[in-house]
Amino acid sequence: MLVALACAAAAAVAWTAFLCMMALEPGAPGFEYAYVILDVLGAGRGALPYPVYVYQAPAVLELRLASGVRRVPASRVFIVFRAGSAPRVERGEGLWRVWGNVTHAGVVSWVEAVDLGDRVVVRYARALAPGWVRGLRVAGEEVELVAVSEEGAVSFEGTVVARWRGLRRVVVVAVVVSGP
Repeated sequence: MLVALACAAAAAVAWTAFLCMMALEPGAPGFEYAYVILDVLGAGRGALPYPVYVYQAPAVLELRLASGVRRVPASRVFIVFRAGSAPRVERGEGLWRVWGNVTHAGVVSWVEAVDLGDRVVVRYARALAPGWVRGLRVAGEEVELVAVSEEGAVSFEGTVVARWRGLRRVVVVAVVVSGP
């Protein structure tokens, strides 16, 4: 009986220690902080109340043109922070999406393709200097590729994001993100 009671007490102490280790520091951001980051990116620059980690991962951007397939080396930018109980999610429209994976949350880039009638503009994000930052800045846009095609499609990470028919100039642009 005494051994069982001692084991139960030890298990309770271990469980409490585990929960304390996993707890976020007081005042740490919750999942909603991802929307603050999204607002700063939309404004083009701004300070953040909590630090975020910026990194990029390689991505596959394909242009299926009348003349053949062109692969453009692209990337996805992750702007993340630790957030307990973040939902497993990636949602949003356009270049930036709110993202979570249970332990971390933030914003992740996707690709944006807009057909303007005479041209299709394809934008993806690239991180200038990965690392911890307390602010973000959209440092500019760099034209990566210009092509012309009568019809075509754009796919990103295996997902078709745009199609067109009729003569279009295709412009691929990298949106460069950095710290403040």
